Order: sequence, then structure tokens, then C-alpha cells
Amino acid sequence: MASACFFGHRDVPVDLDSVLMETITDIVKNKGVTNFYVGNNGRFDDMVLHALKRVKQSFPNISYCVVLSYYPQNKLPFSLQHVKTVFPAEVAAVPKKVAIIRRNKWMIDHSEFVVSYVRRNFGGAASAVEYAKKKERTVISL
Repeated sequence: MASACFFGHRDVPVDLDSVLMETITDIVKNKGVTNFYVGNNGRFDDMVLHALKRVKQSFPNISYCVVLSYYPQNKLPFSLQHVKTVFPAEVAAVPKKVAIIRRNKWMIDHSEFVVSYVRRNFGGAASAVEYAKKKERTVISL
């Protein structure tokens, strides 16, 4: 049972949705990926979550969850209330200013594949992809 996670910029083009759907479908069919981790910090993560919901209709055996960087102060946002979420202990144990970085590393450490949309060589998504390469994960660039 292989796993994949996703990293991309907060600002992504709308037409990336179809490429994302094709990529997820391909790694389910051809790479045996059945478990997916996604963050919740921007447009790319939102797009991934919606794509996973649609792919699950064709492949009911897959599972996905949103990996939180911070524990919600009140209740989860409406968009996450009916989605499985995970708040890893390793993320809870670090200061807020590094929580997203630690969450990203956790997702990579628990995945064999990393799907990315990175157009700049700086920032959180770029750093996550560099970490994935160091950990010898298969990186699929969109």
C-alpha cells in the first residue's frame, strides 16, 4: 500500500485541476497508491482535496486525509468537517512558527510519492520538494 502527498504554491492556475486529476488517477492505477496526505494551507491544497474526493468516486479503495499544522482553536472549518484529519504528535510538539515545515516533513516521511506544483525555488513548497528529493522520494512535478 503506497502513499503520496502534495505540495504546491498557494496561488495556482485553475486549469491545473485537470492535470491533477489525471496524475492522481495515474498513480492509483499504475503505482498502487491508495493513501494520500494533503495540507490545508492554500489554493493548491484545496484543489487537491477536491480532486481526491472526485477520484475516490471511481476508486473507492483509496483513502485521504488532511494533515493539520495547527490544532483548531474552536472547531474545524466547514470545508474540513466531513474529511478525515490528522494532527501528528510530531507537529503538535513544535512551536507554531515551524509547524507547517514539520507537518510537511511528516507527510514526506510517510509517503513514497510527492506530487508537486512548484514554480519558484523558494518558499515552503520548494523546501518540501527539496526535502523529498533528499529522502529519495519519487517526485512528480505538475
